[in-house]
Amino acid sequence: MAAIGARRADGCRGGAGLERLFVLLAGVWALACAASLGWNIFNARRDADRVAHIQAEGSLQKDLFYRRWNAAHGGVYVEVNDAVRPNPFLEGMPEREVTTPSGKTLTLVNPATMSREVHAMQEETEGIRGHLTSLDPMNPRNVPDPWERLGLGAFASGAKEWSGVADMGGRPYFRLLRSFKVEQSCLKCHGFQGYRAGDVRGGISVSVPMAPLLAVFRHQAWAMVLSHAVICAMGLLLLWFAQRRLHAAEAEVESLGRLMPICASCKKIRDDRGYWSQVESYLSKNRRMSFTHGVCPECEEKLYPGLPEAAGEAGRDTVRTGSSRAPS
Repeated sequence: MAAIGARRADGCRGGAGLERLFVLLAGVWALACAASLGWNIFNARRDADRVAHIQAEGSLQKDLFYRRWNAAHGGVYVEVNDAVRPNPFLEGMPEREVTTPSGKTLTLVNPATMSREVHAMQEETEGIRGHLTSLDPMNPRNVPDPWERLGLGAFASGAKEWSGVADMGGRPYFRLLRSFKVEQSCLKCHGFQGYRAGDVRGGISVSVPMAPLLAVFRHQAWAMVLSHAVICAMGLLLLWFAQRRLHAAEAEVESLGRLMPICASCKKIRDDRGYWSQVESYLSKNRRMSFTHGVCPECEEKLYPGLPEAAGEAGRDTVRTGSSRAPS
């Protein structure tokens, strides 16, 4: 029985240990799910910036090709109308305006003017803004804003690109500014400013609205939160189920530990090592119990059927308590 009591005490300590273990496992699982959620949301947000960067890169490359094509042809002529007026910054340039044999007046459109008009069309249809800028602009429209001025300053230190997310008019945009160098064809308009081929003349800025990409990101983030919550809940549920099963198994073992194998014939008890002992020997050893022997009334009738009635209760008590002293 001492062994049984020890097993019970060990079972209590084991149960408390299992409780702490499962609490620790649940905490680790929850932290792992939270870390996974944070990492996935971080990557999704970074992917939104990458997509915006790719869009800005594509738009900027298109602008550079347009400019290069226009500059390579020395500009293009378009008909003068209400929307297209002669460029005042090209005043004094030979053949700024020409007249066709049919009487139409054409004006020279240089790369900067063409880029500006394309940028206006792109902003109206796609929301993407483009801007030519320089620290020494001919046109006041090309004066850099504070963000562009920082980028142009970085170009002076050797940087070739300036990018990041910034607010424009209270809305987030991914902005990309890339330097462009003076080519020989550029000197037709800018030679008087002292530029030489190969000089950094300024930059082309492209700003991609982040609102559509952030809307997609928020949708992805909520989907990630929901999926991680479901996975976390399933993991915690499995841990709880495993805990219940272990507690049930522990209770079953404890209940088996309370069973005492006893012989149906001789009433001996089997101990943990498989040895059979008398009841009093087993209890004396495992429960530290002491015994005094006597005889119950039923056994007295069987063992001492001729006990004189005259002995009375005193004689019978002597027999029952196992005293060897005869009644007086």
